[in-house]
Order: sequence, then structure tokens, then C-alpha cells
Amino acid sequence: AYLKNENYMEDDHANDQIDQEYFLEVKPGQREVVEEKLSHLKKLKGFLSVGVFSAGGEIIAGIYNHLEKFEQTGDLMFDMVEKTQKILKILEFGPCNMIDITAEKDQHLLVQSYHRGNLHYIVAVICSADGETKTFKNHLGQIVSILVEYLKVR
Repeated sequence: AYLKNENYMEDDHANDQIDQEYFLEVKPGQREVVEEKLSHLKKLKGFLSVGVFSAGGEIIAGIYNHLEKFEQTGDLMFDMVEKTQKILKILEFGPCNMIDITAEKDQHLLVQSYHRGNLHYIVAVICSADGETKTFKNHLGQIVSILVEYLKVR
């Protein structure tokens, strides 16, 4: 049996039997490949963490350095992406490519979403501001595109 995400909005999905994009996983035998793709980021100066989250906020894969709470933020990141998309639509800026938040402690949270059909996930990176932020952004875009072949709706 599938469990709905506690943030699942019944009104938003009134015509759906089950919103399948909430139930995402790495294809069998592909976890090592996904982790290897993510591990390239560890080599960049300033790397702190990276995570791949399903639309339900569940962590699918990730690498964490001293940020255990990172995996608890998936549903909030999806809310942030959704609200950012709404803001950009109102402003007529077009769709959001990436969210970049700089925190007071000179750390960046970079978030990029993938949504095609019922396959919906985000990849989030945390890096220090003294790192190679532009390089992280370039790698993030590539990783988001590459991961699609290793993930599936369960």
C-alpha cells in the first residue's frame, strides 16, 4: 500500500487515483551509479552535501557532510520550488531553472527540479560561498538531466 505524503493536497489532485510522482526510487542495481554521479561534486571546493529527493520529500540518494538534517528538508524544498514557480508565472519570467539561496553563514543552497510526465524529483546541493558556486551550478544541471535514466516511479 502506498502512503500519501502528509503535505499531499487532496484538492490539487482531486482527479488522481494516486499521485505516482510521490513514489520514486532508484532502478534496481543503479544505486551505485547514482551515488557515483553525485560523488563528482565532492571533488569541488566548498562541497558540503547533495541530495536527490522525490516529490514526496523522500531522500532517494545523497552524500552528506556534517548536515544530517539535510535529508529532513525534502518536502520543504518541493514547497519552495512550487512557490517559486508560481511567483515566476505571475511575474511572467518563465519557468524556474534553479534556485540559489545564500545564507548568512556564507553557504549556498542550490536546488534544481526535474518534472516530465510522472517523473518528478529535485537535486539539492549545499556548498560554502568560498567554493566554486558557478561550477556547482553547471554540474547540478548536468546531474539533474543524467539521473532521469536511473530513476523510476514505483
